[in-house]
Formats: sequence, structure tokens, C-alpha cells
Amino acid sequence: MKWQLLMAFLGYLGFMIWFGWWVSRNAKGGDNFLLGGRNLPFLLTLGTTVATMVGTGSSMGAVGFAYLNGWAGMIYGLGGACGILLLAKLFAPVREHEFMTMSEEISYYVGAHPVVKNTIAVFIFVASIGWLGAHILGGGMYLAWLTGLSPFSAKLIIALGFSIYVVIGGYVAVVWTDSIQALVLFVGFFLMAGVALYEVGGLAEMANA
Repeated sequence: MKWQLLMAFLGYLGFMIWFGWWVSRNAKGGDNFLLGGRNLPFLLTLGTTVATMVGTGSSMGAVGFAYLNGWAGMIYGLGGACGILLLAKLFAPVREHEFMTMSEEISYYVGAHPVVKNTIAVFIFVASIGWLGAHILGGGMYLAWLTGLSPFSAKLIIALGFSIYVVIGGYVAVVWTDSIQALVLFVGFFLMAGVALYEVGGLAEMANA
């Protein structure tokens, strides 16, 4: 067990929980909790979008796919970029209706039919279970590898950690902590790339491998 690394991670997690509470302490009402008051700055919107797209699925799964298939690994990034641009173009105008949920928005296109709204809500809930499960699994693998914890304990810590600051602070906490963690993530990626390059003996050795 690498106690120093575990304590450092728990300290970081505790800071994220405190920071999520602090930035959302004045947020009141459903609009603030679910939607951040519908008035997020551009940089926070960018930060949370990047952190959402570049998580354990892309940093582990997409990287592994690229390692096995070469340039085909670009598909995830290109698909995500095209999807965001299309989303902005096609659906940004519906902001004027001030929907609270995605199921409300989708049902709007078919006359706000309650069956469509409820069915979409169920589909989104089921999809979210798989999506969150993938993040818990990937984050747990990272933490277990880093600290020597058992996979179950690592996944439990990851799940409890982000559950606490989301429940305490809502979407305001999410976008702020996402933005910070996006910076941490990309700094970590560059450091990992540098260390990996050093360990294999430089660019020449990597090219000959």
C-alpha cells in the first residue's frame, strides 16, 4: 500500500468536496442546483465540456484503441467535436423555452407528449448508469494501480467522492470542479508522456521499438 499517494489523493478529494460546497454555497432553487442558474461563463462551460469528454473512457479506452488500430483512434475525438458543433447549431435555440431536463426538451418536438417524456427519462437514467459505471471502473483502476488499494475499495472511494460534491453543490459544483480537474488531467497527460518518453530512452528509441 502506497500510503503517501493515498493520503495525497484523499486530500485532493477532500479539497474538491470543500471547493464544490464553497462555490455553490449561495446557490438556491432548482435552476441553480440542476442548471447552474442558466448563466455559466464560457470558460466554465468549456472546462466542464472538456472534462466530460476526456475522462477515463477516452484516456484509457480510446488510447488503447488507438494503440491497437493507429490513426483510427482519432474517431472518438472527431466524433465528439462534430457532435458538439451539431448540438450547438441545432439545439441552442430551444434555450428560450427554459427546459429543466433533456426529456422535457425532446418531448417538446412531439407536442410535449408525456409518454415520450417519461420514456426518454427512463432511457437517460439507464444510459447514465452505464456511463457512470464506466467512470467509476476507470477511476478505480487508476487509483488501485497508483496506491495499491483493492479494486473494490478504489471504486468505492471514487464513487463516494464525486457523489458527495455533486449532491452537496449540484451543477455549480460540477462545472467548477470539472474545470479544475480538466486542467489537472491535461497537465498529468503531458507529464505522463514526458516520463514515458524518458523511460523508453527518447524519441529515437521509441521510433525503433
